[in-house]
Amino acid sequence: GIEFLDGNVGTRVRNNLIGGILGRGQPPHWAGTVWGWAVYFSGNGNDIELTGNTIGLDVNGDPTLGSVWGIHTDNSLYTDVRIGGMGPGEGNVIAGHLLTGITIGRGNRGVRLAGNSIHSNATSGSGFLGIDLIGTDLATGVTPNDPLDEDLGGNGLQNYPVIATAVSEMGGTRIQGALDSAPNQTYTLEFFASPTCDPTGFGQGSTPLGFATVTTDSGGHAAFDVLVGTSSAGDFVSSTATLEPEGSTSEFSACVQTTGSTCATNIGFGGPGSSVLSLCGTPLGTGGSATLNLDSAPANEPVWITFGPTNNPTPLFGGTVVPVPGRTMFLGMTAADGTLSFGPILGGGGPATIYAQAAVRDPSIPTGFGISNAIEIQFLP
Repeated sequence: GIEFLDGNVGTRVRNNLIGGILGRGQPPHWAGTVWGWAVYFSGNGNDIELTGNTIGLDVNGDPTLGSVWGIHTDNSLYTDVRIGGMGPGEGNVIAGHLLTGITIGRGNRGVRLAGNSIHSNATSGSGFLGIDLIGTDLATGVTPNDPLDEDLGGNGLQNYPVIATAVSEMGGTRIQGALDSAPNQTYTLEFFASPTCDPTGFGQGSTPLGFATVTTDSGGHAAFDVLVGTSSAGDFVSSTATLEPEGSTSEFSACVQTTGSTCATNIGFGGPGSSVLSLCGTPLGTGGSATLNLDSAPANEPVWITFGPTNNPTPLFGGTVVPVPGRTMFLGMTAADGTLSFGPILGGGGPATIYAQAAVRDPSIPTGFGISNAIEIQFLP
């Protein structure tokens, strides 16, 4: 397919259909075997970018033209290799390969994977992976996480996140979990959804859902609770971690099946600004609780929440306030990523219907305040 030898610097491979690289051994050379790399790195180089390519797909978009290996860096010494990206159209599709989708050889660091759709690989049923980091022992397959992430190999055998839960709710998929890796470092986490889980239990990642940034503490631990793109209940969610600014990306995490959630009804309205208010969790009956979440709000700004038993849309601040206030309270300040969680809210004593809406100070709009959508919360007996 495409081979990188010594001395490649500043090379760009964009918007190609690469597939069907299968070389069949003939007597007297490896008879009965099949060889082939869609993209192969050997030697050394830096500043390499692969974006917008389909690697293993046919013209109809089906994964029928896989090679034996998809992208393979061997034991080369390439650095600053970017496969995909966060911008529109920068991600590659790597699918349909007999063995591994992307292999990062033991001598490579700084191979960044972002925004790619990696699926339907290891079609031979051999237990190979969507992404495989090769250690000094040359073993293939899932690399276990290790304390403080102090090891050698492809991309430093970067630890992957551990997802605890993935819940489909209003506005996207809420994913909670943790990354344990090197202490006091910054990582970009990327999340994916797939209709099935890889037979190994790790990955793959068919549909990119979004990114989040975390920083580990002195013990190497960072918890996360993020709202990313929409996945359906029953999909499988996986993730990767990329060490910043080096750009070394991990293998896929173990996949977790997305569950549905009992959510408040979004009744719309709202006003200027982009804040999204949601409440999802267990039914608000006796002993139940749920958490009120505000997402996509301006960062580090104050938030007020209004609760009321009556729906009476009233113009205010260029938007529409729905609840007739039974109670208005100051929640606090949004985080640096524009999120705020308030809860748990306890059910019981119902049935009752409560309406809720948030106001957020937003210096970027003429009114100075943004108004979220309104939600209708059903409290069960």
